Amino acid sequence: MASVGGGMSLHGLVSRQRPVPATCPEAGRQELLDEAIGSIGRAKEFGLHANFFMPESTRTTLDQLRDAVQAAERAGADDVTLVDSLSIARPAALASAEGAVFAA
Repeated sequence: MASVGGGMSLHGLVSRQRPVPATCPEAGRQELLDEAIGSIGRAKEFGLHANFFMPESTRTTLDQLRDAVQAAERAGADDVTLVDSLSIARPAALASAEGAVFAA
């Protein structure tokens, strides 16, 4: 996704910023995703730049990350930020994850 320069940005789309590790029940994960997607839609209605910010990205599966990123893109997110909150991933692992998540 290309970043649009200038203007306002919306960061931290889910106000509660609840981490959702891979062990989270699917219903809770879907609830958070639905909330974030709704926030992206509202941000776009106001002409804001929407960044889908995903804390704890390295604590979930690639399939779950890919599904969330695709949903955010469909909702109109301008950017997606994957975060290694615990600093546990090596650069090569992050590059591999990025390739897997953002591949067409």
